Amino acid sequence: MSTRRTRHRSKGVQQHQPRVTAAPTAHAPAGTPEDARAEAVRGLMAPGEQRLRLVAELDRLDTALWPLVVQAVHAGVPYRRIAELTNISRATVARWGKQDPEA
Repeated sequence: MSTRRTRHRSKGVQQHQPRVTAAPTAHAPAGTPEDARAEAVRGLMAPGEQRLRLVAELDRLDTALWPLVVQAVHAGVPYRRIAELTNISRATVARWGKQDPEA
């Protein structure tokens, strides 16, 4: 055993004693680590695809919202009020208000 490993063991554990591991539970994945990774990937696919669709929709909404935010800033609507109505941060409202959406 390396010195590094023995340093982290508690003093009550002998170096040459085998470690006791817990019995597998019913909800533990069976099979190889590759099987567990494949199952995890399958579990991520549907929510990941849904998230990608929602992010794309949010980008489309931001594109449509940007000129309206610029118009509101130029009309004198307070940043805080724009942020409340759109759920866009005040920093983003300020940044968008300084930019020209036509550029």
